[in-house]
Amino acid sequence: MRSFCTEISRNRMPGGELSEAQRIYILAQAEAGCGTTEIAARLSCSRRAVSNVIHRWETEGTYIKRDRIGRPPKLTSRDRRQLLRVVKRDPRIEYSALYREANLWDSNTSRSTISRATIQRSKAQTIYHQYRS
Repeated sequence: MRSFCTEISRNRMPGGELSEAQRIYILAQAEAGCGTTEIAARLSCSRRAVSNVIHRWETEGTYIKRDRIGRPPKLTSRDRRQLLRVVKRDPRIEYSALYREANLWDSNTSRSTISRATIQRSKAQTIYHQYRS
């Protein structure tokens, strides 16, 4: 017999987040008196994930996932694509020209909006890390 949300849980990465439907199911089963081990087995997730959902419901009164903490990225996905497009077009471009062509130059202060290290990190995450710029 197929368990609840099987398609979702089998496609879910190990250690990934539970869907909203799965969190609601966990709370409903917990209210019905099922144990965390039994619920975890039905959803193919860890017992700790089930416990965390129940604990969040009891302490905060919500099952919705929290916002992520940490510093937001300096480059948006659009900026990153633009930057990599310019590097792909001219792999040996100078940094000063790269800033201007990728629209990462602040004309009011005559300075770039990001550092060279940010560009290097962005390139290192792609196949363009071998280029000089």
